[in-house]
Amino acid sequence: MDSEQMVKLFHDLKNDFASMTALTNLHRKYAGEIQTEDLLNRIQERQNVISSAYEKLYQNKNYPFINMKTFVEELLSRTGRNHSGRQVDIRISAEIAEKELPLKRAVPIAQIIMELFTNSHRHAFNDFSGEKKISISLKEDNQNLVILYSDNGPGLPEEIIPEQAKTLGMLFIKSLSRQLGAKPEFNKTEEGLTFSLIIDDPEKKN
Repeated sequence: MDSEQMVKLFHDLKNDFASMTALTNLHRKYAGEIQTEDLLNRIQERQNVISSAYEKLYQNKNYPFINMKTFVEELLSRTGRNHSGRQVDIRISAEIAEKELPLKRAVPIAQIIMELFTNSHRHAFNDFSGEKKISISLKEDNQNLVILYSDNGPGLPEEIIPEQAKTLGMLFIKSLSRQLGAKPEFNKTEEGLTFSLIIDDPEKKN
């Protein structure tokens, strides 16, 4: 890694530490509404995405790019094991493109996917007797990257309007989506909850 890349790396580290500080402050606002253990688990899960990203950078030796397929699949496997005591019979389908993305885009995309994934484990299948399913996709579509996510739980409560919701998870997803210049879309269907995010891919436009 040359000196210019080192400067960029330290700049990325600084931004990610600033992001974690802002995230911790956001969590603090909800300290009275969420159990301490759950709050700490949420922070730890989000920190894991960042630490895993830098681990991938080191392994790939291709700064600042990260292979999204191995990055996301390893995070899903690790997080699934951590939640195995909560739900052990969820059928997970994941199709992640073999796409190399720069760190500043790879991290928020992975954090969005993992936020949805952990929320499904925590909330989607409580008192749910049928076959539990989660579907995750990150694919290229023309000049865009597209995240598609769904679970077959009951979906969001009728009284919750996604665009107006101010839950911790929803605020986190909205903030990450803004970083990517995209607008998240949630929908409740007969088969559960669906989420989509269409992200401009600047590499395709150069």
